[in-house]
Amino acid sequence: MKRILMHLSFWVVYFVQSALLIFFVNLTRLQEPTLDGLFLAAANCLVILLPKLFFTYFILYVSLAKIAGGSHQRQAIISSILVLLCTLFLYRALVVFVVNPFIYHWNDGHTVFYPLGLLVALMDVGFVGCCCRD
Repeated sequence: MKRILMHLSFWVVYFVQSALLIFFVNLTRLQEPTLDGLFLAAANCLVILLPKLFFTYFILYVSLAKIAGGSHQRQAIISSILVLLCTLFLYRALVVFVVNPFIYHWNDGHTVFYPLGLLVALMDVGFVGCCCRD
């Protein structure tokens, strides 16, 4: 039970800080801070939280378990890289096809494979994947 509460606490704090970060970054696009802007940032974070959860728990309970157990280390590393690539694709697809058109109602013309978007996704997914410990 303690482990579940620690994980929930981590994800709640992470969600709040992500929503606030996106809210303040979005202030460069909006004229003034509004409650609607905060709700949009929270919706954005909720959508892109899914690939982060997937990647984090794959690393925690599949890859690290294999590496710590001393078995199939090479397979664990290769599968982690493949899952990271799939996670980045899912993250960008959610941004391009869900977040931008349905939450923010705008199209920046970028594709899933936009280099700067992939870099942001890598930093975001990599950060949370490395921070969550069991």
